[in-house]
Amino acid sequence: MSVSRTQQHVPGQPSDLSDDAARAATETGTDRVSTLQTVVALTLLVAFVISLILLARMRDDPHWDRLVYLLSGFEAIVFAAVGAFFGVTVQRGAVSAARREADTAHRHAAALAAELAQHRAALEQARQDATGGRALAAAALAPTAAADRGTDRLAELTRLALALFPHQRPTD
Repeated sequence: MSVSRTQQHVPGQPSDLSDDAARAATETGTDRVSTLQTVVALTLLVAFVISLILLARMRDDPHWDRLVYLLSGFEAIVFAAVGAFFGVTVQRGAVSAARREADTAHRHAAALAAELAQHRAALEQARQDATGGRALAAAALAPTAAADRGTDRLAELTRLALALFPHQRPTD
């Protein structure tokens, strides 16, 4: 079953369920599984202990070898179930820690993205200022037609500087 592009959850974007609601639904489901796993593991351990006690009482039975053989198979099943139970419990802790780290990383990435946007805006402003500075320098270094145009030239350069750098107007 494929998921369309509009149905995929993108971190940092709103989804149908909030992150807290999705996490609560997942944890509720795992609580049920955890309870069932605990009951099964404890039941198997109790059954194993009972079978050990019965086997100890039946030491004089002529079918002792068969009983020990059956006990070893049952022992493997019990140890596998208990190992799976403890493995899932340990893994659940690792998964919750990984989720917390992922949440922290998402918040950090969002902060860095906002900082990057600010730096890009500052870079664009610096580029515009550099372009304006080059234009102003070219206008200032351009040869003048007559020496008497000195005051007109200064007024023209001032207007050009104010037009190129409106954010740096002198305060009166």
